[in-house]
Amino acid sequence: VRVPPRRAPPPPSSPPPSPRFMPLRHSRRVSPPVCPHADLVSLTSTLLDSEPGTLFSYDAEDATRALSLEEEIDRALGRSDAVRQRFEYCMRGHAALIEGTAVDRDERARE
Repeated sequence: VRVPPRRAPPPPSSPPPSPRFMPLRHSRRVSPPVCPHADLVSLTSTLLDSEPGTLFSYDAEDATRALSLEEEIDRALGRSDAVRQRFEYCMRGHAALIEGTAVDRDERARE
């Protein structure tokens, strides 16, 4: 049985995201934020050049506790959410450079 994913708040052991790095929340009525072209190369390099295991942390206590599948999924989603949003932000920046994509059309409509 597959448990539907739910967003969980990041655990206290995870470092808080930098407040000025990128917007993490957006309205359902407004398109999500797109990485500006000026920042795209450096953000892409940062994400792709990161060492395995450095993008988000694991809590050592989780390995010793007997967690249910739902608890494991909630914790994993909570820890990886900020990184997932950074990748999506970066990917939207790349998509904006490709003519005809949904992101490109949204960006042109804003101009």
